[in-house]
Parts: sequence; C-alpha cells; structure tokens
Amino acid sequence: MRNRLGLMSLLTASAVFPAVALAQVKPNATAADAGLYAAPDRLQKLIEGAKKEGELTLYTSAQSDDMGALVGAYEKKYGVKVSVWRASSEKVLQRAVAEARANRNTVDIVETNGPEMESLHREKVLQQVKSPHHADLIAPAMRPHGEWVGTRLNVFVQA
Repeated sequence: MRNRLGLMSLLTASAVFPAVALAQVKPNATAADAGLYAAPDRLQKLIEGAKKEGELTLYTSAQSDDMGALVGAYEKKYGVKVSVWRASSEKVLQRAVAEARANRNTVDIVETNGPEMESLHREKVLQQVKSPHHADLIAPAMRPHGEWVGTRLNVFVQA
C-alpha cells in the first residue's frame, strides 16, 4: 500500500481548498502519523510528500464543473496530477468499500454525501486528519471522530 497522506493532507491544507477537508482512506502507520502532524512546518512537509508521490486519486459525486475548477487550481498550484473518478454517491461508497476490503487502496480522497461518508467511517475505511483550517469551518461540518468534514450544505424548506 502506498503512503498517500501527503497528497490528501496537502489538498485539505492548501489555500485552494481551505474548507474542503475530505476523507482519506486508511494508509500505513507512517501516513497516519502525518495526518495528525501539527508542527509549524506541516504544510512544507505535506507539499514535499505530495510532490514525491506525484498523483492524487479522488472519488467524488460532485458535479464535474465544480470539481474540475478545484482540481485545476490544485494541479496548477502544486504541480501534482489529480485523477478523478466521478459516480453517484452510492457507487463511490461501494467502490471505496470494495477496494478497502480487497486491500487495494488506490483512492486518496473520497468526496461525497454525508450518509455515505458516515458509512465509510463505520466500515473503518477512513483515517482521522487534523488541519488548522478546521477552525474556519462551521461547527456542523465537523464530525466528532474527525475522519471526514462536510463539504456541502443542503438546505431544505417547505413552501
């Protein structure tokens, strides 16, 4: 299994994605330590790790236009290629769980709806990541376990 935390954490810590602290598939122990790393040189270490790994794999159910703008800005800023697989939230969940059960962890980041993200938490597929940008988010975006952060706000009203 490749150590891919550098890419994921860099994505969540960058100025391009300040509020998008998505979810990361569990990597090896070294990467888990990096996810909780909070020293002042955190960003520099994450940039170095991302460039060393060279590519980020993202599974998402977000609209292509929205994700394309974020991915383009990330690639331009950090020089790291992003491979995007887009499908329904249910398919994203199924693929991430199937790969984790098969010990084939090719995905770095999962970005999809809350219920599916919580299912990934229950399946023990995700790892906790701490980012200084979490303090800038609204409280409901943060989950107590710290394994994923909401990236969408859906408002429903009766009329």
